[in-house]
Parts: sequence; structure tokens; C-alpha cells
Amino acid sequence: MANVVLRSAFIAELIKGFDNLNEDFLAGVPDYSAMVGNNAIDMNEIGADPGVLIDNSVYPLDAAQREDEGKRVFLRKMETEVTIITDDELYALPYDKKGSVLDRHKVALRMAALKLALHSFAPTEDTDETPVLQTSGDARDGRLMLIPKDLILLREKLDDLGVPQDGCTLVLSSEHVADLRLVDQTFEKQYHDIKSGKIGDMYGFSIYHNNYAVRYADGAKVAYDGAVEEGQMKSSIAFYAPNAMKARGTVQMYYSDALTQPRMKQSEVSFTMHFLSIPKKVTGFGAIISASA
Repeated sequence: MANVVLRSAFIAELIKGFDNLNEDFLAGVPDYSAMVGNNAIDMNEIGADPGVLIDNSVYPLDAAQREDEGKRVFLRKMETEVTIITDDELYALPYDKKGSVLDRHKVALRMAALKLALHSFAPTEDTDETPVLQTSGDARDGRLMLIPKDLILLREKLDDLGVPQDGCTLVLSSEHVADLRLVDQTFEKQYHDIKSGKIGDMYGFSIYHNNYAVRYADGAKVAYDGAVEEGQMKSSIAFYAPNAMKARGTVQMYYSDALTQPRMKQSEVSFTMHFLSIPKKVTGFGAIISASA
């Protein structure tokens, strides 16, 4: 009974902390968790928006059925590696070791979810609907720096596609943040007020900073778990939040108490969480890749 209560308390605390995703770059992304069943979700890729007529006098109006593409999408399974807590540690340490362990598992799952989301938002390659640009600043560490002009051009591309500024998010890689801090005094001032990863609203984007950077090779996105190889370049990702979704599925805590392991006298803990954050529509997503110097 005690272990059941412990699991319930820890899972509730983990979910509570996981909901802090709403304080990061996923803040404006619609939450579809209520639609999840058996860790899957039935989704429709949204078809074309209707046209708008101004001062029209010709009737009947043209009519067209919106073609949405339905599909079932399974949430990704995220598992933390097992952490061992010995009874000797619990007696010797002057702090709550179990609480600390829970916190680290919570942080690890949260960071993994953000990485998965950012990678899914990154366009596969440059297309008419998903612009992927390259940086054009001065040479620095074997690449060209990101400069404000690059952000302005990306914003222009999205404007041409009809992507609104309100709800448009830009997640900068660490190297691109450093570039802008070096060349843009306004950005540098904004950076000092960073909260929960958000730097501020500039260049037509709500700008965030994340240490994870999606990598590209020869203009094509590298797989999430792809090996780091020479020639791959890091990127910053832009997305229109209303055209994306996020959803959390089941959360399970796996725990064995030291009292059940008389030979080792140690507890073991691991968590499994199902999560998904992907585009709902093709348009509204773009990237800027560091160009080779």
C-alpha cells in the first residue's frame, strides 16, 4: 500500500512539473491530451483555408469542400534510465535523495519532450511552403554568423505564405543566440531579461532559446537520433503555434523498494511517459541553418 501511495504521489508531482512545458516555447501550442486514447490520437491534416471576397456582387458563390487528411498518430514513448538509491545513501545524505531523484527524472523527461517537439517542427528541407534559409553574417568558428537580416528574410518568407506574426515562435540555437548578442545591442538587452527560455518579441517572432539544435546536412534534416558527423550544421527553428499540437499520454512509475531487495538493500526507479508534439499543417514552419564559412 505504501508503494502505491508513493507511486501516485510521485507521478502526480512529475505530471505537475511536466505541465511547465507551457512556460517554454510550447506555450502557445494547442494541447490535445484530452483526445488521446491508448497513447494514440486521431488527427486530420487541415486542408486549405477559404478565400475571402471583398465587395462581391456575383452570385452564387463558388463552393469547395475542404479536404482534410485523417490519420492515427501514436505518441512517442520516453523512458528514463533506472536510478539506484541505496539505503546507506539515504541514511548518510543530509537531503531528500528520493525527492532529488524524482526531480532529475522530471527534468530529463521535460527536456526530451522539448527536443522531440523542436525536431518535429523543423522542416525536412527547403520547399515553397517550408522555407529553410542559411545565415549570411561574418565568418565565425568555420561558419557564417546569424544576423538580423536573416531573421527579417525568414519573416518575409512566412509573411508571403500568409503566416501571422501573432503566434509565430522562433527557437534559437545557442550559437545563434551568441551571434545576435554580438551584433545586435537591442537583442543583447532583451537577452538579459530572459525568463523560462523566452528572450522576447522581436523581428515578428516570440523568440526562445534552447540548448538543443536540430542539425542539417546538405540542406536536409538529420534524424533525431542520427550520428553527429562532419559537415552537419546547427539551426534555429520557426513555427506557427496554432498549426502545431502537443499531447501527453500515460505516465508510469516503475519502482522497487529496498525492503523487497534484502541482498542489495537498494531502491530502483524509472519512469515511462508518452508524449507527442507535431505539425498539424504543412505551412507555418521554417528554419535558418548556419552556413559554412
